[in-house]
Amino acid sequence: MKDPLPVITGCDALTEAWLGQGPQPQNEEPSFSFQPTTDQASSPTGATATLHIPQAALTDPGKLAASHLKKTVVTLPKGLSVNPSSAAGLEACSEAQVGYVGNAFLSPNPTRFDEKPVTCPDGSKLGTFQVKTPLLEEELEGTIYLAAQEENPFNSLIALYLVVESERFGITLKLPGEVRPDLATGQLTATFDNNPQLPFEDLTLHFRGGGPRSTLATPETCGHFETTGSLEPWSAEHGEALPIQEAGFSTSGACASSEESRPFGPTFEAGTIGTQAGAYSPLVIKVDRKDGEQELRRLNFTLPKGLTGKLASIPYCPEGAIKEAEGKSGKAEQASPSCSAASQIGTVDTAAGVGSAPIHVAGKVYLAGPYQGAPLSSVVVTPAVAGPFDLGDVVIRAPLFVDPETAQITAQSDPIPTILKGIPLKVRSVVVNLDRSGFTLNPTSCNPMSVSAAIEGSNGATAKPTNRFQVGGCTSLKFKPQLELSLKGSTKHTGHPALKAVLTYPKQGAYANIARAQVNLPHSEFIDQGNLDKTCTKPVLLEGKCPKRSIYGKAKAWTPLLDAPLEGPVYLVGGYGYKLPALVAELNGQIRVVLKGKVDSGPNKGIRNTFEAVPDAPVSRFVLEMKGGKKYGLLENSENLCSKSQRAIARFTAQDGKVLQVKPLIANQCGKKKGKTKKK
Repeated sequence: MKDPLPVITGCDALTEAWLGQGPQPQNEEPSFSFQPTTDQASSPTGATATLHIPQAALTDPGKLAASHLKKTVVTLPKGLSVNPSSAAGLEACSEAQVGYVGNAFLSPNPTRFDEKPVTCPDGSKLGTFQVKTPLLEEELEGTIYLAAQEENPFNSLIALYLVVESERFGITLKLPGEVRPDLATGQLTATFDNNPQLPFEDLTLHFRGGGPRSTLATPETCGHFETTGSLEPWSAEHGEALPIQEAGFSTSGACASSEESRPFGPTFEAGTIGTQAGAYSPLVIKVDRKDGEQELRRLNFTLPKGLTGKLASIPYCPEGAIKEAEGKSGKAEQASPSCSAASQIGTVDTAAGVGSAPIHVAGKVYLAGPYQGAPLSSVVVTPAVAGPFDLGDVVIRAPLFVDPETAQITAQSDPIPTILKGIPLKVRSVVVNLDRSGFTLNPTSCNPMSVSAAIEGSNGATAKPTNRFQVGGCTSLKFKPQLELSLKGSTKHTGHPALKAVLTYPKQGAYANIARAQVNLPHSEFIDQGNLDKTCTKPVLLEGKCPKRSIYGKAKAWTPLLDAPLEGPVYLVGGYGYKLPALVAELNGQIRVVLKGKVDSGPNKGIRNTFEAVPDAPVSRFVLEMKGGKKYGLLENSENLCSKSQRAIARFTAQDGKVLQVKPLIANQCGKKKGKTKKK
């Protein structure tokens, strides 16, 4: 039986020497430095990291040998992050390709890799490194590979493999390292643990740089930045480690001194591809920002009056599907959109990263139902997949508010994430393309208008750019509304007849929409002042809470833009600044529209109603019915209606300025005989 090996002693002295303590310190302590390849803030960069462990004992027998390095923890400065642009063309090395065979971290001599040559793809190379060891006459050359996401020895998002394959010296070395980004800030911490117990003097890592696809991005602000961390020797019995202290680096250029003071001046473009008035055409909205500016946080847009969308035949993306998309785990096999293709109304292109070549990620825009008080909403689902990284689906919802009086649409997005799983997105531009066939409809007014925006930055700044918008070809639009009027009920003097007005539009052809509608009844009809006391107020109307007693009729509108007509009560409403209460039709359905009519008397002394602002939207049929009778009848006959024919004067103004005046005959019940009873 062989004698047991003697117990190794003196580890404390090695540890003290490592820490620069004790009676026999080394000539110098281990040191570390990290330097990016550029000093320009908010720029793509490579980097060089150097670790020096002096080996003085090899030339001076009077000194203690340096302990071998067991664990390295390096935390890069806050603000220095992964550059999303680097994902373009990037690949990852799988466990099989690198030869990983098992996890044995608890073993003093882990055997987690085989000795076969690696077969990692060239696209997974992040850089190179050199190792200088006193055991060899020449430096060893190696390659830095990116490990596959969550399929690496750490099951982490980011991991590295340092691989040396030297045929000359017959050496194969495979060393894994975990890179953990801070989930809130993106700050990177790299850890290499259980390193081989072999001496080396210098280790120099070169991370890919020198172009827009560089691996890293420098901080957004000007300032001085230092790397921190620790170096732990194998001799340490209680985890003693030498803190990293290095000179750091400084950034300069056109940069702010703090995150809060970063500028924010995004560019904004919006418009339809085709400019023919009243025609369907894709709508494109683009927002762009420069490197160094605050990130995009919210995108709010208000479209010009008349620029609208055809909702008919488009199902909403179900709420359950939206929740499912929000809960995607990030696995590639689960990255399919949850909303159906039938709900899609467009696409979105998002560019992310610093430098002149950000990576572009495609998403889809879907129509969804009510959200945050708006009658409908849009949902953008973008799989955050870039190169070998899959960060799951990014779901951003925007309520679509419809102005009840003008039908003007305002979209207000939920916050855009600035970081996902610790990876700062650095979103540079967003391009929304609502290109569903027959969806976006141009206005029929050719007046100059604008698309306005309120764009919020990540540090609180707000920009409110506008983009000029104007369509053409209004002269080619026809204008031919048709009006039918009828009175039902009493035809005698002081009678209170009911009124029915039916407005129709031709179903075929290109027509301008109505901007203003005025109907002047003959002087035989005037207002019964005694029935003006059952009114609603404007604030109560806007809240949708007018009492039933203020209902004087009903209205219904059919439009090709919606599957079902809009309909609702007609009120008398005070508070609009008119001498008499306004006649207001509240039309409800998929959206809510409020038509406000001014009531007065015309030149012929008859009652007149004027809808002064009609939304620029196609209406195929509109029916207005006013109650009759003494209790709610607003109209009162000033003469017997059967004494002569009655005609109204109607004047319609188109959105493009055309005017049509007609004098429709008012139908009534004159000449209709009541049934006679036979005499016995």
